[in-house]
Amino acid sequence: MTSSGCELKPARLRNGATLRALVRQFIDSRRTCGSDEMARFRKMDNFEACLKTAALSEMENGKMHRHQCRPGRVACHRASIALLEHSSILRGCRTFDELHDRVRETCLHLDRIGGLYYYDVAHRVGQYLQLEPRKIYLHRGTREGARRLGLDWHKNALEMCELPEELRDLTPAEVEDFLCICMDEFLGVRPSKQSE
Repeated sequence: MTSSGCELKPARLRNGATLRALVRQFIDSRRTCGSDEMARFRKMDNFEACLKTAALSEMENGKMHRHQCRPGRVACHRASIALLEHSSILRGCRTFDELHDRVRETCLHLDRIGGLYYYDVAHRVGQYLQLEPRKIYLHRGTREGARRLGLDWHKNALEMCELPEELRDLTPAEVEDFLCICMDEFLGVRPSKQSE
């Protein structure tokens, strides 16, 4: 079950299963859920409320998003204070890359805060600012998913053109989710005949 309540049923890939089939299943079961979750941040009353909610990793039900359970509430609270002190800089970002970099720079010195946190905060705040990622940022789960798919997982981010053709039906944000959520299914997945 994902944090937004949508369930991605694990694909039971057998010999001959394709990456395209897994992507189609992901689109069918996850696309609406992901957009519903992000719509909440687009509708926030003001930038500071959006930034604080994103930084504290608060879901609509008041609980902490499972992505930030590892760093915990105290670390997220410290990060929220730092981010709110830099709200005017963050509000002035013109691209998702710039926003991601500013979030990272602001929180880099904080214990227990890392790549997944930078991306999640930037993605949520980016919704309010109407800034979408144009590349796939690699952090803990996405990096492992990229490695299992044979992609260049040593990079900080991948361009869409570096992905298998099958993944290009997804947005960069969806690819980020896909690499993380579906990574256990990648072993033994083969590209479709079209992209071989």
